[in-house]
Parts: sequence; C-alpha cells; structure tokens
Amino acid sequence: MSTWDVKEGELLDEVKKSREQLKTKLKDDWTAANDHSSSIQATAKSVHAETVRVVDEQIKDLDVQMEALDDFVSRAKTENGHHHESHSVSVQSLSNTVEESFGNISSHFKSTFDRVKNLGEEMELDLGDLQDGLEPLNDQLCQPLANLREDITRAALQEYQPTGETPAKVQYHYPTDLPRTEDHDLIISRIDEVSTPTKDRDASDRDGTMVFADLDCPQKMMTSPVRPPPSRMSNASAPEHIGLAGSLREVNPNVPNHTTGSIGFDPRASIISMPPERTLPLFKRSTRVTRSAKKVGVRDPIISEGGENMLPTALEESLSRRKSPRLN
Repeated sequence: MSTWDVKEGELLDEVKKSREQLKTKLKDDWTAANDHSSSIQATAKSVHAETVRVVDEQIKDLDVQMEALDDFVSRAKTENGHHHESHSVSVQSLSNTVEESFGNISSHFKSTFDRVKNLGEEMELDLGDLQDGLEPLNDQLCQPLANLREDITRAALQEYQPTGETPAKVQYHYPTDLPRTEDHDLIISRIDEVSTPTKDRDASDRDGTMVFADLDCPQKMMTSPVRPPPSRMSNASAPEHIGLAGSLREVNPNVPNHTTGSIGFDPRASIISMPPERTLPLFKRSTRVTRSAKKVGVRDPIISEGGENMLPTALEESLSRRKSPRLN
C-alpha cells in the first residue's frame, strides 16, 4: 500500500508539474497568439487603410473617367444621330434616283421594244415583198439562162477554113504636114511683158491684116475692118505679132511665099524646127498653169492642145502603127 501511496504521490507531483507546464505553455501560446493577433490586426488595419485609400483614388479616377466617358457617349450619340439623319437622307435620295433610273430604263425598254416590234413587222413586210419579187426570178431569169447554157453547150463550133484569097490592098490618103502653134511658155512669156502706151498707139496705127493659106483675095482682107481682140491675151501679144496672122492665129508653113503676098513669114510662128525639150509632150492635154502664169495671177492660162501640136515624125509613127502589116 505504501508503494502505491508513493506512486500516487509521484503521480500527483507529475500531474502538478504537467499542469504547471501546460499552464505555462498555454500562457506562452496565448501571449504568442495575442501578439500574432495584434500584428494581424495592425496589418489588417494598414491593409484596410491602404485599400480604402486606393479605392478612393480609383473611385476618383473612375469618376473622372466616367465623366469623360459620359461626354464621349453623348458626343457619340449626337454624331451618330447626325450621321444617321444624313445617311437616311442620302439613302432616300439614292432610292429616288434608283426609282427614276428604273422608270427611265423601263420607258426606254418599252420604246425600244416598240421600235423593235415595228422593225420586225417592217422586215416581215419587206421580206414578203422580196419573196414575192423573187418568185418570178426562176421563170424569168434562171430558166432562160439554163436554156442559153444548154444551147451554147449543144452548139457545134465551126473550124476555120482558109480560102487562100488575100484582101485587096487599100490606099489611105491623109495629110502629113500640119500647122503648129508656138510653144506654151513663149506665149505666156509674151503675155507677161508689160505693154507701154507707145506700143499700144503703134499697134492701133498698124493694119489688121490676117494671113490665111486659103485666101483668094488678100486685098479684100486688108481693107476689111480689124476685129477687136477676143481676150486680154491677144491684146498683150498684138504689138509683137500684129504682122503675123493677127496675134496667135496659125500659119501653114507649107504654103509658098507668093500666097501670102508681101507679108513675110516669121519663123517664130511655128515650132516644127524647135528642139524636143522646148515642145509639149505628145497626146497630153496640160491642165495646169505654168509657173510664169502663176506669178502673174491676173491673166487666164493658155493651154495648147490638139493634133496640130504634134511633131511630124511622131505623127508619121502613130499613123504607121495604125496601118495593116500587109500594107507595108
């Protein structure tokens, strides 16, 4: 029993010690918990204060931003309203324009359809007229052509059979000497010369004798009155050629000297003996005015033409080419 009492006393002492240790430990833990709670409270207070401060600043910034956003939204609403109104007006005008365009296109299509319809009817009428006109073509043209072709194909060609007879030789009489006028350039150069009053008076004093190859009575022509010149060309050339067949009249160089009487023959009245470069080309009619005539500008150009301006050699060659080879 004593042992149990001793063990009980020791147990009680240990329990007391354990209780004291537990109290001390609990006190220390409580103190530590209290300190930790105080630090947590201080930290929480500081965090709360900082949070409140940050939130207040953010609220202030958010208020400013919200005011700016409200202004932006109001401006956006205003601009959107104006834009919507302008867009509505433009869309309305566009719809009106489209409607007018559709109306114009519809009227144009209607008129085009009417014209095409009328054109089709006219073409049908013309086609009917053409068909009616072409119906007798087979009887009036095709059948005669077919008959003509059959007649030609059936016709027998006759071969040439020589007879051995030579045609009689024929003699052709033609003149070989023809009168000629002066060169065109010489006539124009004489026209371009300015006539003086003295020369005009001398020309009026002279007689107007005209020389012809077939005159029977020269005295009668000499006594006849002088005709006025037909143009300015004859007036300009009268002082120089008053003794030569009255201005530019042709003189037959083949007539003997006794036919013309006492009036002498001027070799300038003919260009038979002139070189080829001073004569006009054969068988060509000049329709252009020479440079000298263009410079004057007030006198009419004189165009030499006709067979009388041909050289005798060229005339004989052209006539000889027309003869039959059997006549040479």
